[in-house]
Amino acid sequence: MAVPRRKTSRSQRDHRRGHIKIPETALSECTNCHAL
Repeated sequence: MAVPRRKTSRSQRDHRRGHIKIPETALSECTNCHAL
């Protein structure tokens, strides 16, 4: 079984996850205060 030899650094981890974010359509406006 493949096992990582070293802990992945924050930099490497976050570079890999750079494209994973909340899509613009997921943000909805509040009906009361009109905040996002």
